[in-house]
Amino acid sequence: RDYDVVAIQEIKDAQMTAPYFLQDELEKHSEFGILLSNRTGASCQSTGVEQFAFYYNVETIKALDSGSSYPNNDCAFTREPFAARFQSMEFDSDFVLITAHLKPDDAILEMQSLPEVLEWARFQYPDEDDFIILGDLNADCNYASQSQLASLELRNGNYDWIIPDNASTNTAEASSCAYDRIIIPSGEVEEHIDGFKIDCEVSSVSDHCIISTKISAHEA
Repeated sequence: RDYDVVAIQEIKDAQMTAPYFLQDELEKHSEFGILLSNRTGASCQSTGVEQFAFYYNVETIKALDSGSSYPNNDCAFTREPFAARFQSMEFDSDFVLITAHLKPDDAILEMQSLPEVLEWARFQYPDEDDFIILGDLNADCNYASQSQLASLELRNGNYDWIIPDNASTNTAEASSCAYDRIIIPSGEVEEHIDGFKIDCEVSSVSDHCIISTKISAHEA
């Protein structure tokens, strides 16, 4: 209820009803729309099929489509990323969110393919110039060392990582890892960003913190 639009990963309910329970709870505070992906991963693995969801406050945000899943024909991802386009209601400013949940043991390999997802999204939305990649990328600790991260195209200076490497985005007291990230291509919307926040007061329902950033509603 404190955010205009939220991306959620790792929805495992096979009946696909859990996302709507959350929407009902949110609507006790404000009216929230929801975009749901198909259950991802079925074609590239036998277990761990999940959904992605975007929730958005309809008073401030308009969904411009129902979202699309990355084709993933070569199984570059265990779970294909999900993209959707939104619009600020007040300032008529559009942007595309691309959410992903990368397989921990293949995090580096899957991060290597994220630029291809970005290019796919640019093709899907040819008149859009504001793209944001976000989600549980497992981009730290045992799954992604600093040297491995440094070797990525995503680290070649053409992308801004809003959540720094020294952040902790998991709620476990025994570890401090920046698993969850927000990545924006340089020269696009970074001039409209106001820092980041990490809210870990969700440990009763998730082992991940809420990561967020504030983006100006208008390009000025």
